[in-house]
Amino acid sequence: MRYSVLIHESKLSDEQMECLQDVASIFTQDNRCTQIVIGCDSDSILKLSVHPIPKTMFVSMERFNYMSLFRGLKAVKEEMVLIIRLQAELNKDLVEETLSALEKYPAISNQDIVQGFDTRLLMFSLQVSIEMNFAIQSYGDVVKLADTPIQNI
Repeated sequence: MRYSVLIHESKLSDEQMECLQDVASIFTQDNRCTQIVIGCDSDSILKLSVHPIPKTMFVSMERFNYMSLFRGLKAVKEEMVLIIRLQAELNKDLVEETLSALEKYPAISNQDIVQGFDTRLLMFSLQVSIEMNFAIQSYGDVVKLADTPIQNI
């Protein structure tokens, strides 16, 4: 299964910048991962551009969270997407478990570190959330508000 990775952080701290290098290495080595989309502020984008990461695309955050979520998701090109929280606990096993579960169910959460979604479901749910003017903070919120249960593994 080919997939994209989406990292959505408003502003990357120095600790998250270091963590990003480790997290990115998991996905740059995986041939099934075709892209890593990082949504963050312009200062973080400038810092990250100094040391480019393969497969990476940057998306500038917007003032309104729903627009940032929309822009990040719009940059995703695969039908399956993993949403990553930048934490040291992320490892290949968590990624493999999530991808395996994603083959059977369109909305997965693995220990609140990595979530997997069918991109079409996520885009539809985001559109509904925006049209209904729901207060959304994350992609998980979007799916829950659209009445799609997230399978915890």
